[in-house]
Amino acid sequence: MNLSLKPTPGIALLWPLAIIIYGMAAYFNIGYYHPDEHYQIIEFAGLKLGWNQPADMAWEYTKAIRPTIQPWLCLVHFKLMLLIGVKNPYQLAFSLRILTAVCSLFATGFFARRTYAYFQFQHIPKTLYYYCCYFLWFIPMVGVRFSSETWSGLLFTVAFALVLDNKTTTGKYLAIGTLLGVCFLFRFQCGILAASLIMWMLVIKKDPPRYMLTAISAIIVMILVGFLLDYLFYHKATLTFVNYFRANIIEDAASKYGVSSWSTLLSYILLHTIVPFGLLICASIVWLVIMKPGNPLIWCVVPFILIHAIIPHKEIRFLFPLVWMVPCMALLMIEDLYSLYLKSYAKQYQLTITGVLIFLALVNASALVFTILKPAGIGQKYLTNYIDSKVKKEAVVMYFSPGANPYQPWSFLQEHFYRNKNVVCKSIEDFNKFEVPDSHRDGHYLLAIQEYEKDIVEQVLHYKKIEAKLIKKSMPVFELPVLNEYSGFNKRAVILLYSL
Repeated sequence: MNLSLKPTPGIALLWPLAIIIYGMAAYFNIGYYHPDEHYQIIEFAGLKLGWNQPADMAWEYTKAIRPTIQPWLCLVHFKLMLLIGVKNPYQLAFSLRILTAVCSLFATGFFARRTYAYFQFQHIPKTLYYYCCYFLWFIPMVGVRFSSETWSGLLFTVAFALVLDNKTTTGKYLAIGTLLGVCFLFRFQCGILAASLIMWMLVIKKDPPRYMLTAISAIIVMILVGFLLDYLFYHKATLTFVNYFRANIIEDAASKYGVSSWSTLLSYILLHTIVPFGLLICASIVWLVIMKPGNPLIWCVVPFILIHAIIPHKEIRFLFPLVWMVPCMALLMIEDLYSLYLKSYAKQYQLTITGVLIFLALVNASALVFTILKPAGIGQKYLTNYIDSKVKKEAVVMYFSPGANPYQPWSFLQEHFYRNKNVVCKSIEDFNKFEVPDSHRDGHYLLAIQEYEKDIVEQVLHYKKIEAKLIKKSMPVFELPVLNEYSGFNKRAVILLYSL
């Protein structure tokens, strides 16, 4: 008994559905998931495109700890977009997400084909496997982000799939080494994945030494290319990966942004992926470690997780490079469990198995819809795009409480890419002293606050007889009741926009 429908009809629908879903995710996931995705890529590119100065940059620029391959890619892409007349910052950012989505579609398909053939699934139909690889609810969201985590993960995913090919040619190992080298340049932490995969090739797969030398040589060449790109960007000879290790590991600069125990990483996997899927992920890792310790997935995933568990500063995005591995690991465990324990009882428990599959499919579909329609992060750019589209080129004064300015979320970081010169932003340190000019009807006056301030601010406004109408939130209203129950969402930080 198979666990799903026959593959042919479903596979025929997969590509059109994937294009629609990833296209929607790219369109609606406006903004950035994490500040690094913007300030250390797009704003870095702005240094070469003329809208930034060195003094405007994040501290990572002065320390030269960030690889510059992605800012260079962003710069080239923006120049091509400008040549065809695309100048709007939201359209430029959207084009980066579309570029990433296209790469994700092809990388995911390549990985799915190679892994399905390599692991020789007997009871998991190709349709089910492919759909999980493309549409597990968090994969499209990660797969459209123009971030270092996504691009390094995609490069590693393709390299991993190439390794599984039994062909032994110089070209194959040259491609593997090139991909792993560039993967490292996009995100230094993914050097753990690259090193783990190389070790598996040497110890378990026992690839011929001369071909392994080709792969390792290609990695070294790519690192040298990265050195050249960094030299051209920083205008000095520097080893950014050494600088990064010194600043964030030896000097422990990353811990300034928070530290947590190893159990935080476990909670990320269990809760942030939604419990049914989190349990499957954790169980599959344990299962493969015990039952298939020589599996290449385990050789790569486990060291990556363990090292991140040891590092004091933890974020869920650090695990994003692994998301494409998740369906393969989970379905490998299910394949084994079905073969060993469930196959003989398949007819007896057919209704139960079908019910569990339908439940997981419905949970996944619901989470997928909410994820692809949700703006990135807490939706600052969703809000600024709304303001810009409504007021066009008219003058606007926007008052904001500390931390609620959607045009510049962090006072110590300049955000020039999305800046609107027609919007004047004024900080409110004390609402008890807040007053609106008598002539405010002559222009647009707005107020931005965070969700947790709502009751207090509205009381003050009512006491001062200042009329304020809530016109927008930084998250779509229909999503908030669900998002407020999700452990990975900070509902207190949602920004409320009032018209005064």
